Amino acid sequence: MEGDTYNIPKGYHTGAGVVKGVAGGGNYTLQAKTVSAGRSDITVVPDQGKYGLSSVKVNAIPSSL
Repeated sequence: MEGDTYNIPKGYHTGAGVVKGVAGGGNYTLQAKTVSAGRSDITVVPDQGKYGLSSVKVNAIPSSL
């Protein structure tokens, strides 16, 4: 259930961890982002308060480069 904590039984992993569900009341807002390609790696993450990305558009490198 949302926001609940669940112990993963040993055998599926080391037994040393738990999983906590994300509480959001069913309001899992996604976000679309656009980035411009460059010479460095780009990490695209959702803004605070968003639960994920619905899409990411990467603009083409301009032909003048």
